[in-house]
Amino acid sequence: RDSGPITARTTKSSRSLLTDPRLDQALSDERAGRFLESFRHCLGVLGDNPRNAGALALASRLSMLAGDAANAIAYACEAVRIDTKHPEAQQALNVARQARSATSEAIAAYSQAVDIEPEIALHVIAPGALVPFARMEEAQRLLDEALKHDPGLAQAHAAAANLALRKSEYLGALAGYQRAAFISGRAEYALALSEVLFSLNQHTAADYYRDRALRKQRLYPAHPSTDPTLKVLALMAPGPWSANAPLDFALDRHRVQLSRLYLTESVPPETLQPYNTVINAIGEAEAAQGAIAIARSLSAQTPKTILNDPAHSWKTERTKLAAALQNVAGCRVPQTRRVKRDALTLERNFPMVVRPVDSHGGRGAAKIESRTALAQYLNERPELRFDVAPFVEYRSADGYYRKYRVALVASAPYAYHLAISPEWLVHYIGSETPSTPWMQQEEERFLSDPASVFTNWSSVFPTIAQALGLDYFAIDCSLLPTGEVLIFEADIASLIHCREPAGSYKYHCVPQIFAALQGLLETSAR
Repeated sequence: RDSGPITARTTKSSRSLLTDPRLDQALSDERAGRFLESFRHCLGVLGDNPRNAGALALASRLSMLAGDAANAIAYACEAVRIDTKHPEAQQALNVARQARSATSEAIAAYSQAVDIEPEIALHVIAPGALVPFARMEEAQRLLDEALKHDPGLAQAHAAAANLALRKSEYLGALAGYQRAAFISGRAEYALALSEVLFSLNQHTAADYYRDRALRKQRLYPAHPSTDPTLKVLALMAPGPWSANAPLDFALDRHRVQLSRLYLTESVPPETLQPYNTVINAIGEAEAAQGAIAIARSLSAQTPKTILNDPAHSWKTERTKLAAALQNVAGCRVPQTRRVKRDALTLERNFPMVVRPVDSHGGRGAAKIESRTALAQYLNERPELRFDVAPFVEYRSADGYYRKYRVALVASAPYAYHLAISPEWLVHYIGSETPSTPWMQQEEERFLSDPASVFTNWSSVFPTIAQALGLDYFAIDCSLLPTGEVLIFEADIASLIHCREPAGSYKYHCVPQIFAALQGLLETSAR
């Protein structure tokens, strides 16, 4: 039986590790032979306090009883790591380790799997950037063989999780990375686990394992590529992959070695020296201000050019974007204000768009048209601070709203996608564009000939890039009847990817963005 993952909800510091009544109940159930009930109570304890060594030891014993040696080893290793003197944890580990045998055969099978595709040993990467490959079933068979020989082989569990992500099996990846992290204690597995948890919307647990990883290790070197001539270092904020430029989707890992440095505290400038080029990947956000300040300090101390100069990233903040672009002819940016909850109740300039500070993807965003609607909105939202902007009607003559995403690379604009919706809050994911023929045809025209949509394409977008002083970012915008570009957002951390099938129009158009980024990195490295 696969006992499944532990997920951390919150740590209740007022509750002793040894006095949680649920653990007492779990132990009582274990003695009475009610093993399933015992395990359920045990997971409840660990959900609130994943560092409870007694609960981990119990989970190990119960897993062993169920014949799940892999989880028995994982739980026991984690328990002993937390409390080396915990007698039950040590006993559980001694029992679980008896299930390990033929480790040399296990390592041999694992190595054969990695020989098929070396990237299954690559774990610090955005989960969605891992794609299937031709001999996946063979690699899976070898990993299964490895774990049969040694259910405690952490690297095989991690590689199996990597394969699960390539098949979009996120729960399998979650269990695999948890086992790998528990057994080995390695930071890269904990960081991979945090990204999977984030993808499953388990944000508190994701934060827990990310913090755990970054306390141990901040620099994550690149996985060796076939051509190591271009070594790139990305400066990262300590957040999920979406808080930073998702370079994993844009770079060819066979041509670029991408290392990551999470800026949780100051680092010496010589840290940057081994790399051909350095790029600031940090998306502007309140939670990222500490990392941005460190990046700015690094930039001031090193002769290296840092792409996406962190001294300019503040210009993409919602409340500052309008001022940063005020002198750019042909674009319009509604002024956003940051407002406390109490002050928001006094707003009377309707219609307006309200969203919680630093929210993205439309989460919490609403068009408010009356005092009643505002009161209802605040009744449903717990946040204390909001971004407020006047709503600008941008509906096209046919009654649909259109939102364009434009990537900017070295000041050159590239069409990325067009989302069309009858609703004002437009997002590509969730819109009907990918499944509606006429919308797809219109998107293809935009990607193939963006100047046919924006007549000032070759002037306004390069001028925007120059005004913001950034090298690689994206803009979400629309087109007003006046011909002006209505700017919604500019963001270093915008998602640019191409997962469409070969032969599709996006497959032909979007890779030119990646080629331009490759050229930018190569030019910076000279």
